[in-house]
Order: sequence, then structure tokens, then C-alpha cells
Amino acid sequence: MTTAPTADEAKQRVSNNEPDTDRCQFGVLIGDDDSFVRTMLRIGLQAYGFKIYLASNGQDAVEVYRQHRDSIDVVLLDIRMPGLDGPQALEAMRILNPEIRCCFMSGETGKYSSMSLDQWKPDHFFSKPFSLESLASTLAEIVKTTPAAH
Repeated sequence: MTTAPTADEAKQRVSNNEPDTDRCQFGVLIGDDDSFVRTMLRIGLQAYGFKIYLASNGQDAVEVYRQHRDSIDVVLLDIRMPGLDGPQALEAMRILNPEIRCCFMSGETGKYSSMSLDQWKPDHFFSKPFSLESLASTLAEIVKTTPAAH
């Protein structure tokens, strides 16, 4: 039987870019063209025990989802990205899995209004900036209350 890591051990894993596999409950794909945002979300969500997959644009997110969809429980996509934006990437992922769980995030939705984003039926919309604690708890709640459909 393994014991849970101490707080110092968990922090060390995060600083070494290693997921906290003792607490890792859910896989999250983060698609955002801002490397700082990806890094901060990866570090923060790993500290909460999530296994993280990263994509730097919409097309990359679709490819990462295609390769790892059995391990990804929820997708977090920025609205505005070059090439495929968040809604377009979600549309492509829904071809692979019509039941995909996805949240959008954005500081500026560009050509999309909140009403037009509703047509993609995201599980949640996070307006940047948002708190890491709120993000982690909302993602966990989405995964726990929605049946998996890989």
C-alpha cells in the first residue's frame, strides 16, 4: 500500500513537471495559444491532482485528443486561437466523441457573443482571469456528474 505524498513531495513533483499520480483523478486537455497560460494551468491543476495534456492551438488540441481521448475526461479550450479556434476545435472533437465534456475560457471572446457560444453547449465558460480553485472544483464536478463516453 502506498502512502499519500507529503505537501513538500507534491510541490517537488509540480516543480519537476510531474503529475501527482497518487492523487491524479482526471485527465484534462488544455488548449490555449498563450504558453504562459498553459504553463500556469498545468502547474496549478497538477497540484490539484489532474493529469494534464497540452495543446498550443485548436488543431493541436484535436490531435492530442485523438491520441489520448481514453485518458482525457474534460477539455478546456481558449475561445480565440490561431487556425482552429476553441469552438471549431470542439466541433472537430465531437466527430471523435459526440459526448465530449468541454469548457471554454477567454478574456476576450472576439467574434463570439455569450449567446452564440451557447450553440456549442459547453459544460462551463470561464472568463479570464479566474481562480485556480474555482477551475479545479468546477472541472472535477463536471467529470464526476457526467458519465464518461470515450
